[in-house]
Amino acid sequence: MKRFPFLLPLLLLLALPLRAADLEPSQVDTLLEPYFQLQKALAADKLEAGRRAAASLVKTAEGIDHSAVEEIARKAQEIVDATRFKEARQAFEPLSEEMIRLVKMPGTSSEKEVYLMFCPMAMGGMGAEWLQNDKKLVNPYYGAEMLHCGVVKGNVAER
Repeated sequence: MKRFPFLLPLLLLLALPLRAADLEPSQVDTLLEPYFQLQKALAADKLEAGRRAAASLVKTAEGIDHSAVEEIARKAQEIVDATRFKEARQAFEPLSEEMIRLVKMPGTSSEKEVYLMFCPMAMGGMGAEWLQNDKKLVNPYYGAEMLHCGVVKGNVAER
């Protein structure tokens, strides 16, 4: 194992989709509403509204008895505890990655569209993705500073 220190993290990463496979799409649906409220609050530069939406997401995630949502609750709690936009927006990126995984698999039960967005400038130029429930891109990583920075990558809830 000493010769392959990357092996364990890689195996854990590969196992992530497997643990979400038995999560019900309707459970993913319940997580999306507070997530979308959080995304819109950050885009609107409303930290307190974002913290309230994150608290709602924590409560919803804690109500789902499944290991695939534990990281969502933890990252959302970081946003609840954030006192500055920078902290909240940094925690929003890994939270979004977890939500994207869930929307892709197991998916959603809703007929509503879920759009994958991408801002190449977010996270210090590394880029970051997020989900929205409409095509009108509003960037949660920059808010009013660069509200429409990014691209729509597509509807990830398509069947």
